[in-house]
Amino acid sequence: MEKQALIDLLNRDLADEHAAIIRYLVHGWMEGEDTPLGASLISISRDEMWHMHWLGMIIGELGGEPNFTPAPYPYYPTSRATMLKSYVEYDEKLIPH
Repeated sequence: MEKQALIDLLNRDLADEHAAIIRYLVHGWMEGEDTPLGASLISISRDEMWHMHWLGMIIGELGGEPNFTPAPYPYYPTSRATMLKSYVEYDEKLIPH
């Protein structure tokens, strides 16, 4: 694989991680930081931040420029069930990648 192709794939991963951070934070705040689910979602966002940091470092080490534009992500705030279902659907889309 050419270096630029690898950088492009890593930037795609970086965009997905960025979208996940936003999604987990927004839904965590909607649920309430002082609730078990809200605190859990915010905690997950911190893990995603480490993933994004790691990807950005690798892209930089390869001589690339990290792209900080988040990927499109589903936003279904109508209920807890639709919110959590959106996570499953979003993650299932990422599994093959």
